[in-house]
Amino acid sequence: ARRFRALDLPADVIHLDIHYMDRYRVFTFSPQRFPRPPGMHDELRSLGFRTMAIVDPGVSAAPYPVHVALKDGDMLLRRSDGRPYQGRVWPGVTVFPDFTQQRVREAWGRFHAPLVDAGVAGVWNDMNDPVFQAGKRHDPLGEDVHHRGVPHRRVRNLYANQMAQATVSGLELLRPGVRPFVL
Repeated sequence: ARRFRALDLPADVIHLDIHYMDRYRVFTFSPQRFPRPPGMHDELRSLGFRTMAIVDPGVSAAPYPVHVALKDGDMLLRRSDGRPYQGRVWPGVTVFPDFTQQRVREAWGRFHAPLVDAGVAGVWNDMNDPVFQAGKRHDPLGEDVHHRGVPHRRVRNLYANQMAQATVSGLELLRPGVRPFVL
């Protein structure tokens, strides 16, 4: 950011890709790479920058607050046998929220609090169709994935829209009176 300003390069936003996260777990900051997120955002704002943080629906299946809340709240996509569907994305084994449920969208929106509290200005929703097996060729519509008994292939086109709706609603709740920016 300082170099952009020193070179008088036009820039307003810095995008934080998956490497800002702690072990690629959504809604976290890496304590090694980003030890003081609010301070970093204060400094970036003083230079005229805002940040966009990437958020993927692939939630690490390792126990951490987001995964525990989704699992314990019965808010995950499931297999036809009722077990949570597990894929493999950046953090390794992942699970995916079932955005067809209003209560899941509301919870997802509230999960943005650590980003908002740190000073993130906007959210970049990425991979907002569940990517079940990153790096492998497969037919995602052939996967055994269900939204409350409805096969994913029937509601696939709603998934990204409902994730975006959850993100916008969450940002409106967490920053009243501030227009949300969701990419």
